[in-house]
Amino acid sequence: MTSPMEMDKLLHVAQSCAPPEAIQLIVQVTEDPHTHTFAKLAEAPTIQKLALTPEGAPYVQLLRLYTTGTWADYLSMAHQLPSLSAAQVAKLRQLTILSLAYQERSLSYATMS
Repeated sequence: MTSPMEMDKLLHVAQSCAPPEAIQLIVQVTEDPHTHTFAKLAEAPTIQKLALTPEGAPYVQLLRLYTTGTWADYLSMAHQLPSLSAAQVAKLRQLTILSLAYQERSLSYATMS
């Protein structure tokens, strides 16, 4: 998991970056196997401003998906979002399993696939 110090560093970077760098930051954190919290980054003013731009909005929506969404949510909105790398797919699926495990007492293999 991302330590508070690492998240502070990410937030500091987000504060001072231009839109192309903010998009790259979103890609990096959604691929990073050690980052599992995204809400603070999604709330950063630079990221909020990025959401208002045509090129940035899909990436901010993707970041929000990693905050509260699931793999099924991605599939239903894939036409509006950037394509995912293999690392992003794996991570979103892992987060989905965690979310389902939190909501359900038992999970079938069919539910997880």
